[in-house]
Amino acid sequence: MSTTDNTNRRKRPHDHGMPELVSILPRLNHSMMLIDRIIATLRECQRVSRVSNRHLRHDLDTTNPDQVRALSNERIQTFLLQALLAARSGLSREACSMSEMPDMLLPVLFIMRTIRAQLFDMVPECGRQISEASVYVGSIIIDTAMLAEARFGTAGSNSRALEMLDEIKMTTDSKLSKQYPNLIVSKLYSICY
Repeated sequence: MSTTDNTNRRKRPHDHGMPELVSILPRLNHSMMLIDRIIATLRECQRVSRVSNRHLRHDLDTTNPDQVRALSNERIQTFLLQALLAARSGLSREACSMSEMPDMLLPVLFIMRTIRAQLFDMVPECGRQISEASVYVGSIIIDTAMLAEARFGTAGSNSRALEMLDEIKMTTDSKLSKQYPNLIVSKLYSICY
């Protein structure tokens, strides 16, 4: 066998600009690990906020800017945590085929990019981690679409992500209303969103 035959036999998809399927899983796992770290950090922030806001359950003065700001921070933490849990769930779902991955991951990427600025404001390190994870998820979307020669559009994925974010906002408001019965959650909107 000639050396030319050996060279041709060893060529892999990445030799022609196509990534190997194996390179997708480490990026996906790393993204999930980064999101898990952010979730752990936000859970701790939320725990601290709840302890410090505990007295507001029955003694809330909505004209006091410090109390409103404290509850607004807790609301943002709850919203971000719920959004990250949804993103993490989306990343851990199994696709039936490679061609389904872009459509499955696009809403996750949209959510990650939507909450990035709020994460930077709240915990800058978490903002950097979500940025890194979103770069990996974006590259997975592109690579899987190339491998599967899939066509996908962002319009449907963006509307699915917006629906998910709306549900997360409603869940967040519901949780805060239960936790702080005297709170009119809409008063926090100008601060939170």
